[in-house]
Amino acid sequence: MKTSLILFRHGQPQLQNCLLGRTDSKLSALGWQQMEEISSEIQNIDLVITSPLLRCKQFAVEFASKNAIPFECEEDWQECNFGDWDGLSYEKLYQENTEPFEKFISNPEKHGAPNGESLTDFKQRIDQALNRILKEHKGKTILLVSHAGVIRNLIAWAIGIERLSNKPYQRYSIDYASVSQIDVFDDTGLFSQLKYMNKVAEVSLK
Repeated sequence: MKTSLILFRHGQPQLQNCLLGRTDSKLSALGWQQMEEISSEIQNIDLVITSPLLRCKQFAVEFASKNAIPFECEEDWQECNFGDWDGLSYEKLYQENTEPFEKFISNPEKHGAPNGESLTDFKQRIDQALNRILKEHKGKTILLVSHAGVIRNLIAWAIGIERLSNKPYQRYSIDYASVSQIDVFDDTGLFSQLKYMNKVAEVSLK
């Protein structure tokens, strides 16, 4: 029995060009428009699950309500917590924390953000949430509204890329308001398939 995960990244947030993890930025006007445009192509959804962060949740709630789809908000689908660096601009991080930030970018498992969530803990959190979905919603098509780090991690899981490294974060793009799909054909997730990745709609602010 196939369970389909439609992975929908939030649109452009108001706070940009920064290490945006748990910092709770709302969508920009363009970000909202991006999600509206691509969501018009999303059909036959049985359940909407979202991160509680506003850049995901606000649109997810509206989409679920408008389409009369059941809705769940789960803490485990939040972006990685970057601790003391969370919400800081990349420019500031490179200027004031050059060496530790460069080490973080090149080897995030060994050199994590200070007081942040380790890559191991992040992976375990996602694995636990994924296992719940596969057990509780077997056979359904689920729209998961979440973040780039979460989606990269799930895609790496599906295609067998090492997740405790920088590979999922440097080898493929997950753009704002992009949609990807993973199909899972058993309860354990051992048989999974990436159907498509990073589908976006080209929009400009009206």
